[in-house]
Amino acid sequence: MDYNRNIRYFTKANIGKIATASWLAAIVGVIVAFLRMGWITYMLGGTVAFAGIVCGIVCSSKSISDKEYDGIVNNMIKHFRKHFNEFVHEKINQHNGRGKAPISVDEEKLRFSNVYFYEGETLSRLGQDDRRRSNKLLLSAYFCDKQNFYIGYELVGVTEELHEEIFGVYSYTDVESIVNDQPEPRSPYAEYDRVTLKLKRKQTPIVFYMINDAELDTLLGTVRSRITADEE
Repeated sequence: MDYNRNIRYFTKANIGKIATASWLAAIVGVIVAFLRMGWITYMLGGTVAFAGIVCGIVCSSKSISDKEYDGIVNNMIKHFRKHFNEFVHEKINQHNGRGKAPISVDEEKLRFSNVYFYEGETLSRLGQDDRRRSNKLLLSAYFCDKQNFYIGYELVGVTEELHEEIFGVYSYTDVESIVNDQPEPRSPYAEYDRVTLKLKRKQTPIVFYMINDAELDTLLGTVRSRITADEE
């Protein structure tokens, strides 16, 4: 990944706006020249169009648009989804005997979420489409079956070398507790919670982040209900 190029989305935001204005000016110049209302108007339109095109090309080469940045992020999301899908399939079938047909995974039960991360030293920008983005991407996923639940988590950098991940399978009988909270200090743009998973035979809990939505509530509710059922 070209981090030096990606960082321009946050550091060259004004250049992107200038590029947009230049292309608009070029379009206006072409229209004015095309109308041929007079020699002076024709020359003025042509000059504006030429200057707008040159400025637009130069500025566009030095900036990244919202659409380009979203394309980079979407590729990271696709890679994560593929990774988690393969992880779940591998773990479910790892004890299959020779010649046994592989167990299929109902992909509709794989739950994914992604959101921009704002903790620590983070670059942030409100795009021209009024959507806020940061240079850190939080990816999470889970899958629950009768005996276990599967967690996938990645925190990745878009403008710097950053990669934290958790891919694990946990039996409900091994879980002591699972809780969510909002870490402080909290960014006003944060849409995620910190999840702490404590296992019975491990002193150090497993900590990751997930977007605070109905999917997180479902994961917490499922695991807690299975813990309660096992204790009865």
